[in-house]
Amino acid sequence: MRADGHGQLRTRGATMLEVALTVSVAGTLLAILVPSFLERLRLSKTAEAAANLAELHGRTAAYFDASHDESGVSRAWCLPEAAGPTPRHPSARPILYDFQSDTAPGHETWRALGFTPGRVRYRYSVVPEATGCGLRRAPHAPVVTFRAEGDLDEDGVLSSFERQAAIDQDGRLEPVSGLWVHRAVE
Repeated sequence: MRADGHGQLRTRGATMLEVALTVSVAGTLLAILVPSFLERLRLSKTAEAAANLAELHGRTAAYFDASHDESGVSRAWCLPEAAGPTPRHPSARPILYDFQSDTAPGHETWRALGFTPGRVRYRYSVVPEATGCGLRRAPHAPVVTFRAEGDLDEDGVLSSFERQAAIDQDGRLEPVSGLWVHRAVE
């Protein structure tokens, strides 16, 4: 700041060096923060699929362990019918979808499992190798596959997430391996 000839203070403008330094610092910060932010945004979109597939496995395992009335006889080790893909088309933005509505593909299975994820970007499927009760262990063979498919950037190319489960030696429905991912963020 300087005093002019009349005793009033005046501010002087920034020098070119100060402007260049400010722009350079701001550019460096943006170069560091923007890619990190975009990666977190992409990962938050894929977290839905992993969480819902884990929930589907847990609900199916509980269904498998429970007793079911089949023609007046209590039966165990049951898997429901196949369901999905539900909703029929994935959405890039989360939509509220009622999996148990009579118009939802496989609504009987979603009801039996109590699966109500709320807002979804992906379409979900449960694909058992066999259905009904009295299922027994087949060594290392998956008996059910849980699938999530999404089109996060609306280009027609789907991201796929899959989890499989098998009947272990104790008669429990356990994951066969980890989460299989194909084109997580396409």
